[in-house]
Amino acid sequence: MNDHNYFSWGRLKRASAPQVIKPNNYEDLLKNLKKHRKLGKVLPIGLMRSYGDSCLIKEGLLLDMTEFKKINSFDEQSGLINVQAGISLDELLKFIVPKGWFIPTSPGTKYVTIGGAIANDIHGKNHHKFGSFCNSVKKIKVLSTEGKLQLLEDPDDEMFKATCGGLGLTGLILEAEIELAEIKSSYLNVETIKFNNLKEFFEIEKQSIENYEFTVSWIDLTNESKYFGRGLFQRANWADDKDLTPHSSFKIPIPFGVGFNLVSKKLMKLFNFLYFSKNLKKKTKEKTHYGTFFYPLDVLRGWNKLYGKNGFSQYQFVLPEENSKTGLDEILEVLKNDKFMPRLCVLKTFGKIPSLGHLSFPLKGTTLAMDFPVNIKKNKNLYSKLDEIVIKNGGRIYPAKDSFMNSKTFQSSYKNFHKFKKFKDTHISSDFWERVS
Repeated sequence: MNDHNYFSWGRLKRASAPQVIKPNNYEDLLKNLKKHRKLGKVLPIGLMRSYGDSCLIKEGLLLDMTEFKKINSFDEQSGLINVQAGISLDELLKFIVPKGWFIPTSPGTKYVTIGGAIANDIHGKNHHKFGSFCNSVKKIKVLSTEGKLQLLEDPDDEMFKATCGGLGLTGLILEAEIELAEIKSSYLNVETIKFNNLKEFFEIEKQSIENYEFTVSWIDLTNESKYFGRGLFQRANWADDKDLTPHSSFKIPIPFGVGFNLVSKKLMKLFNFLYFSKNLKKKTKEKTHYGTFFYPLDVLRGWNKLYGKNGFSQYQFVLPEENSKTGLDEILEVLKNDKFMPRLCVLKTFGKIPSLGHLSFPLKGTTLAMDFPVNIKKNKNLYSKLDEIVIKNGGRIYPAKDSFMNSKTFQSSYKNFHKFKKFKDTHISSDFWERVS
């Protein structure tokens, strides 16, 4: 395809690549790499669920790797599975869940590939138990744009560290071996607790971290009254009922041209009020299928269209544990005064398990993700204020969600940036990398 237009998930950036290729097999991939190497920059992609521009390139060769979805081997006794990197979590879970296994780390959508999960070293609601995704990856097979094939098996190897969280910039991830987590049910026992402020959130988190595998919170930052910062804290463990039913494929389509703004300030304030108030009790318990618990938005096909043709951006940062409370207080104060209201906000903590990658995002502390409608001027002004607070407190911004971070902010927060550069494939790049390198 020539002059192919494509979007990131946030629909924020639109780019054009002179050549887009979707190879069917390894031989086809090698042939096209050799044929189109002179085009210049190359960028491998999966399902393009990155919100910002890390999956975009203005000029060069775009390699769609989603045809590489074979399950090479699976040991049902140990839970060790070897798959091609183009397989999605959606496809993988339908295969492993009925056999009593689950991915150790799950993001908020099942529509990401294994290659994308490694490239972004994704994190989930159980970071304190399993760390980020690459902590469970045992082997990675990587192909350079020059045709060199490498099997990475040592987590202390510098190339392994560069590839984990390396945004797909060290080579084309072809295969991976992953150690799965055993489950005895498709369901989780979920407890939801209301909190009225950050102090209460941290108290509940402290009480939950030892006895619950999963913790996450929705936080309301649309309320400008004294209830600004209230939310719902969820903690959960897997059930033990031997029901291993995989998730449903049911989806509700979202039309592109909705006639009104479904994420306007007024509507989101009303939604958040009703969501917080739907249960009168301080604490509720329920049994929930993993599809609902992990992937609530996946039921809406194309939910990113709710923000309209201009799209949305997400600002996600992490602050180290020692600065989490003071840093978050400062950031919430900026948000309250700025009036550019975030729509959907998720708050959670990372545990002490260190990430393997040189550019991995998680560190022990607290992370907040916030969705904003696109208004370039307002986005830049607000994010620059938040960047200063994050960097001052020793934190960092998540590259997979970012669209505005400058090179100084990126390089000062990712201390292993220069180590990573030594292992970057010279022919691979992205709009994100061109902006921050």
